[in-house]
Amino acid sequence: MHIDQVIRERRLALGLTQEELANKIGVSAPAVSKWEKRVSYPDITLLPALARILGTDVNTLLTFSVTMDPEESRHLYEKLMTTAKDAGWQASVDLAEAQIAHYPSVTMMHLMNAAFLQTLKDQIPETAWPAVYQQIVAIYQTAEKSTDLPQAQAAAQSLFYLYLKEKDFDDAENQLKMLPTEVVAYNAMKPKLQLQRGQLKEAYISGEKLLSTGLSAVSLVLNVLTKVGIADHQLETAKRYADMSQKIDNLIPITNPFTFESQLKIAEASDDPGQAVTILKELLANIIDQPQPAILQHLTLVKPKKTTAPAEARRQLLQIFTADPEMAFLQKSPSFQQLLHEYNL
Repeated sequence: MHIDQVIRERRLALGLTQEELANKIGVSAPAVSKWEKRVSYPDITLLPALARILGTDVNTLLTFSVTMDPEESRHLYEKLMTTAKDAGWQASVDLAEAQIAHYPSVTMMHLMNAAFLQTLKDQIPETAWPAVYQQIVAIYQTAEKSTDLPQAQAAAQSLFYLYLKEKDFDDAENQLKMLPTEVVAYNAMKPKLQLQRGQLKEAYISGEKLLSTGLSAVSLVLNVLTKVGIADHQLETAKRYADMSQKIDNLIPITNPFTFESQLKIAEASDDPGQAVTILKELLANIIDQPQPAILQHLTLVKPKKTTAPAEARRQLLQIFTADPEMAFLQKSPSFQQLLHEYNL
């Protein structure tokens, strides 16, 4: 988004006319008009005051930037991967820092880079990891302050899971206290109101959004309970939770990452790499062009542009699984090595 778009959108959001903005900043209305038409640009000395009046910052005005389209995001992520592969972990850490500095107002950029840096842990020497870890924490903490509430909450949740994975349990517990508590029964009041008003289309949409969120939450809980059963050496109990998650997916139907992870955990606990490979193949087969579940037919699901070939998307996903230390039990499996060979890994 260019500076002309930022000025226009912020001005309209504040309910200001071009003349009103001009009066506040001390310039003529035609000057503001020229800014918004990209005929000319504000004098650099006006930027701090202009940013303050528009309720933003100079970085945003200069478009270091506000939004990022999926294609640009995909390109930058692939650049991180290529840099890590060709130049090593330190170069990719430096690149991540540079990308965030270039896009300080894009929370999604913060989340993407923080998540990527976490995947590098196996490549980073133990002595260097603490500094990178603190860098990731700082990125999430900055993203938590975003004015985009959903992304701010995503950052807060991601930070919780990071603490948990690093066994920083006290920090994880403190982070958990800061997360919002959402009650399904409370959220269901909205579609109830819409139903009573006769707003049936709106009630469908609100209800299906809640249903989608609820299903994800249930799958996550079953995934956690599966891991609890395994940790308690109660494999049959763990299998029941994993099977329940699979049955829910079959009813929708959806391809749920939590369900696949539960199944992989069962295969690992059973020391059954053959079953794990079968699960991975099923996952890889279903990550492209999933049909929209009929039960969510009133939702307009945003489908990403097909900028990555299906085979490459599957290869990237398999690469993530290969880097996961918990999948190490697969490395000695001939069928897993054959799968890697098929995707040139």
